[in-house]
Amino acid sequence: MARALEPLRRASEIGMQTGDFEFSSLTKTLYISTLFGSGAPLDVVYNEWEQAHEWMISLRQQSMIGMCKPEENFV
Repeated sequence: MARALEPLRRASEIGMQTGDFEFSSLTKTLYISTLFGSGAPLDVVYNEWEQAHEWMISLRQQSMIGMCKPEENFV
């Protein structure tokens, strides 16, 4: 699982750079789920989730905010 982290992080960055915020939000959500599944410390997972959640709110990505709700419950 840990090997998937960097490609997911990079995919999210590319989405942000190209203005595809829905794709970026989706890959960020997958990144956070994978981070949790790979055994990362919960404070690290929570910090990533918190940053992603704030970013999604600022861009009004309502459907993606709902999709990342389960990740909030992880931590």
